[in-house]
Amino acid sequence: MNLTNGLKKAMRGNPVTLPDNPVEGGVAFPFRAVPELVKFHLSLYIALSAMAGHVLAAGRFSLDSLTLGGLTLLLSCGSAVLNNIQDRVWDQDAERTRDRVLVKHSNMLSRAAVLAALLIFSGLSGLLWIAGGMPFLLGAAALGLYNGLYTPLKKITLWAMVPGILCGMIPPAMGWTAVAQGMSASDVSGLWIVMAALGFWQLPHYLLISLRHPDADAGMPERPGFNTIWSHEEIRWQILIWTGVFSLSMTLFQVKGWIASPGLSLCHMAVAVMLPIAMGVMLVPSGSARRTGICLAMINLSMLVFLGIAVLDRI
Repeated sequence: MNLTNGLKKAMRGNPVTLPDNPVEGGVAFPFRAVPELVKFHLSLYIALSAMAGHVLAAGRFSLDSLTLGGLTLLLSCGSAVLNNIQDRVWDQDAERTRDRVLVKHSNMLSRAAVLAALLIFSGLSGLLWIAGGMPFLLGAAALGLYNGLYTPLKKITLWAMVPGILCGMIPPAMGWTAVAQGMSASDVSGLWIVMAALGFWQLPHYLLISLRHPDADAGMPERPGFNTIWSHEEIRWQILIWTGVFSLSMTLFQVKGWIASPGLSLCHMAVAVMLPIAMGVMLVPSGSARRTGICLAMINLSMLVFLGIAVLDRI
């Protein structure tokens, strides 16, 4: 039950509450922390995007698609745990992150390091052995971009967004290149559109988090953040602009004929059209924490629909 509650909190992006006494809770104690450490909600998106790339290249969903998604999930989870280790000191200062597991429970650091190593090794070795050399190299590149560049650079400059966004765009290519015919396909527009959509989606996602948790307004102007260069109104408009670009990429995916089912096509287009309208209705009058939270849920759900339809259309 404790693990279930922890998983629910992690899916919402909330810190998992653990006992202050590291002995309390016995064997169940470290497992309650796992969903937060692996950033399960984000890792699932990454795995799904890799599956979408595989399905688009193969033309159908198969056990290989599921296997590729599972291996990507392992790698993403390991990268997330390593990110938590790297950020444990940095996270102490911000209200949004000061309750994270490794901030409050430093005694878990060694176990977290072992977990990260096991997950990363399992993911990369599985990709190399089962999916092939190119997915392995792309996975290693994503790991390097996220943990080697984005994580340390975000403490220094907003330009850290560049490797962060590139990292998020790679998983569909991992799936695509795991398919033999994908490497020689004449039409790769579906892959490029999905990758671009993931890049565009990350911008409003990150900006909404910045708007919802304005650390710069809480006495930390030295932290690189959009709150230090833009007003809240300017951030809201940037969110609407990039949400519109993301919606256009969803529309292009459909126009190029990558969705065959009429029902799924209708659902996909409805989300692409309604998302920027709904975001505008919520954000233009006010950027309150409640409205921003609803918009964050909407932008996340829209990506789930986009990737989910790409997979479901080929089952």
